[in-house]
Amino acid sequence: MLKPLTSQNGMLKTGKPIKSEQLKMVKGIAVIDFYIANTKLDKLIALFSENYIHVLKDIGFENYTLWVSELIENDFPKLPVFQDKNLLVAFSFYANEKEYQAKQKLVEAVLSKEVKAAFQDIVTIKSSLILYSTGTS
Repeated sequence: MLKPLTSQNGMLKTGKPIKSEQLKMVKGIAVIDFYIANTKLDKLIALFSENYIHVLKDIGFENYTLWVSELIENDFPKLPVFQDKNLLVAFSFYANEKEYQAKQKLVEAVLSKEVKAAFQDIVTIKSSLILYSTGTS
């Protein structure tokens, strides 16, 4: 169970639910990045707010959403859920893998050494999942 982070006065805060069409993928790929920041989620959110989002905007990339775990009780126990108070999830959308790889290289080239070091200090585990559109709804 996840809840969205939205920008409020330049900082990421848990916000109102987004519209489902924001996550609808017609063509292309969706990348889901899972960041686990043991006991440092607040620092990771601040790093995204203060540094990472600005880099994405500077390179012209704004097709992403950020989420954290919803820690309320699961009221549908037949469907178990994963809840981690240290989890940040990023969904991003690209036309194809070539665009994804190009954006990743660009972000890597633009991020400062200090921001890269901060990510290494804060993020315990990062994993990614790439979803491909089947072209059907």
